[in-house]
Amino acid sequence: MHNFDLSMFLNTFFYKVSSNKYWANKKIQIHLQFLYGLGGYSSEQLCVSFGINRFIKSSKLNILEWELIYDYLYLNFNLLLFDLKVKNVKRIRVTKTYRGWRHIFNLPTRGQRSHTNARTRKKYRIT
Repeated sequence: MHNFDLSMFLNTFFYKVSSNKYWANKKIQIHLQFLYGLGGYSSEQLCVSFGINRFIKSSKLNILEWELIYDYLYLNFNLLLFDLKVKNVKRIRVTKTYRGWRHIFNLPTRGQRSHTNARTRKKYRIT
């Protein structure tokens, strides 16, 4: 485990979401599925591996259990600050596929019409 900084931890997704009234009543397995890159199976396996009841509410977890989850995700999934999404877009740009070119030129990437539409995507173009 890396050195655990409590102030850094309190500013992360976990604490913000668990302190919210809406999210505090969610089961921990459902709570973890809202992290990018974690699905139902992997969140269930994470709970089982740490001996956390997956049906417990996320507000009932103590700091040590949040620390275990945080460290595990940081070391194995590298999910802090949604780095995974940014890395995927960078990878697509570097490979220069069709989607990569659309990202580079700030055009819609999912097949939308761009001749007369796509104003939002083309709005900040420097001419």
